Amino acid sequence: MSELSQEEIRRRRLARLAALDTSASSSSQLAPPSPGAGIPQSPSTPGSSQINNEIATPPPLGTQKSDSQSTDTSSQMEKKTDRKDAGARQRTSSSCTEVTEEQVQAAVSRVLCVTWKEQNESAIYLPETASVLSSVVQERNSIDVQDLINQALMEVLAQFGRGENPLRDLAPGGMASQGTPDNLDSPGVSSSISDTLQSAHGRILLYLMECYARVAVEERNHPKRSSIPPLSDVLAEIRAQCVQYASLALQGVLSEEELPRTSPLLSPVLSQSLPRGFLPELVARTHTNQELFAKVFGPVLQGLLLTMQNSSIVGNSHRQSIQALSDLVEIRCGPAGNVRPICRLITQQPNFLPDVVTQAVGRELAKTSFLGPFLSVSVFAEDEPKVADKFFSGNPLADKSLNQTLQQELENTRVSLHKVFHDILVCNSSREDMLNYLAALLGNNEKRAQIQVDERSLAGDGFMLNLLSIMQILAVKVKLDKVDVFYPFHPASLVDVKNDTRLRFTSQEAASWLGDLNRSLTHKWKEVKFPTHCWFLTLHCHHLALLPACHKYQRRLRALRDLQKLVDEMQATEAQWKEMHFAARNKELLKRWKQQIKKLNRSKACADAGLLDDSLLRRSLQFYTSVADFLLGLLLQQPINAAAAAAMPLGNDIPPIFSAIPEWYVEDIAEFLLFALQFSPAVVADCMEDSLITWLLVAACSPHCIKNPYMVAKIIEVLFVINPGIQPRTEQLHARVMAHPISEMHLPSCLMKCFCCYVETTGSSSEFYDKFTIRYHISLILKGMWESPVHRQAIVNES
Repeated sequence: MSELSQEEIRRRRLARLAALDTSASSSSQLAPPSPGAGIPQSPSTPGSSQINNEIATPPPLGTQKSDSQSTDTSSQMEKKTDRKDAGARQRTSSSCTEVTEEQVQAAVSRVLCVTWKEQNESAIYLPETASVLSSVVQERNSIDVQDLINQALMEVLAQFGRGENPLRDLAPGGMASQGTPDNLDSPGVSSSISDTLQSAHGRILLYLMECYARVAVEERNHPKRSSIPPLSDVLAEIRAQCVQYASLALQGVLSEEELPRTSPLLSPVLSQSLPRGFLPELVARTHTNQELFAKVFGPVLQGLLLTMQNSSIVGNSHRQSIQALSDLVEIRCGPAGNVRPICRLITQQPNFLPDVVTQAVGRELAKTSFLGPFLSVSVFAEDEPKVADKFFSGNPLADKSLNQTLQQELENTRVSLHKVFHDILVCNSSREDMLNYLAALLGNNEKRAQIQVDERSLAGDGFMLNLLSIMQILAVKVKLDKVDVFYPFHPASLVDVKNDTRLRFTSQEAASWLGDLNRSLTHKWKEVKFPTHCWFLTLHCHHLALLPACHKYQRRLRALRDLQKLVDEMQATEAQWKEMHFAARNKELLKRWKQQIKKLNRSKACADAGLLDDSLLRRSLQFYTSVADFLLGLLLQQPINAAAAAAMPLGNDIPPIFSAIPEWYVEDIAEFLLFALQFSPAVVADCMEDSLITWLLVAACSPHCIKNPYMVAKIIEVLFVINPGIQPRTEQLHARVMAHPISEMHLPSCLMKCFCCYVETTGSSSEFYDKFTIRYHISLILKGMWESPVHRQAIVNES
């Protein structure tokens, strides 16, 4: 009895896939797939006509048997003649004979929903397979089950490729419907999306997914025998061939019909109706060939992008696309499970970071980049006018109840987006591209920090706050001791501070100091690690996303107050002008102002939901606490714990790196605290940490460390607003500030010096008026201190 070598078996399979006719060896009985051959590799992708010809005229079924199968047969013969054979051989032979030839063929028939014995209404009849099987039986040859599966699949797919639909004539209660479970997490796909059935490629893919799903049904219905060979190998072979033919269908080579513009795989991915394990196996079998992988999954990614561009938070149509993308980037491959092919493919998309062609670079990137539409989920009226029309009526009491629902939806969206960004950044092959994308978003929107700006040329508040939330969650686990403090000046830095005003240095002094640093023999630039990139990108994102949104919110409130004041004044004097000749003009003005007030009220209600979100403000406060730790570390040049009080008062020798950092590093902390204390005081009162209090007191007691006196005045204003007489909800926080060692020992004398001397020259043309505001703040802080014996004595001693 002749046997085929493993190399010969492999060569024959390749020849079969290439439509080559190879003669087959003969053997004595049906044999399961050879364990040595394993699961076949992904088939090559020849031209469409070649594949169609191969499917239309399937090669004859061959006969082959592996060495392991021959051993099993020999052991069975020995068992019949020698009952005292070894126990191990008895167990092996019995496990192989538990499933008969008829049972294996019946399982294949059920899973593939085909029959080759007789026509019936519950399965697809395969006349060519029946003819070949009949001739094989007559010649007393055996058939490899792998060849049987391949023959059956090719004959069914050939019918689909010719434009037929063999499933159409099957009875509703037949084998196909029985094999599609409706209560499993994975396998049910027969209900997936009518769009998939529009093309021959979609029908092929749907059939293959249903076959893949019926494998799980077979395993569930026969758990014992399907867990051991030969049936376990047969089921694994069906899965493998279904996935391989699915990859061919997605490339459009199984039918002469042109591939649709939308990938047939998109609808099942969006509806999460794919069989469990199908998508990971499809990725695993195609990702090693980058060209093939891009053909299969590139259209799926672009389809997700197109779907997301047409989605909105109104109606929750954005959820499917974001969840689908999250599921895709989570798929891992490789021996160690550390390869994320979809993440790499996303950064290889031509529109991942496209070249800008207009002057509105920020807005353009938000609209045209691959991840831009995913980040554009927004509740702000300027970004999504439907939100104001759908949810907000203009009645503040009724609108406030909707805020929590919208904020929770936004939070869920941001958590899902963080997962997508995190997975892409974890992947080594896509991390650098993602960091460059984040840097491009911030760099092209840097004008958002300016006072006067054309908002139409920049990304909207919703986009930037979503990006900020993602960066905040990424930065939560970053340890400050892992962050390189010289990063803003590093040659490989992704942030630009060249044009920013420095804390103490002029631009010439900063350039001179940086030049000396580059020429220094003792200083060497460290290799920039991800924690450093992440932390500083998050810091700059706060400057470009959160603070501009806060300022815009306050401008909107001022505009509302001004308009309401005009309406009130006009209505109060109506008796005087209603008989005058300009009465019609005044009535028209009143009508216009009231319409504008209604519009602004709706816009404010949207901004309340998007900006006054406790989760967002809490994360911002947590990050600014780490910024305070960073600033204290630069200023004190020693460990922060318990060092600040001992180091006070600070001398005039200020570390140059502290003098060289941008001024807004300090200003943004004060601006954020003033905004949060006004509009969400509970967040600050409950979540403010001691290190942030320490920074405020150190900065207030060391005005010589900051060149701009207005900066010191703003920090003192924060201490002023914390006073319970101004903000009643901060009573406990105020007590913590007053009990701080720096507050007890140094704050009274420093405030008195500021009151008398420091505010006399603010350097501005309005300094005569500004100093009264600063002194008013200081006077109320000192008045609050007077109630404490410790502080009262310090004030008396200083005076």
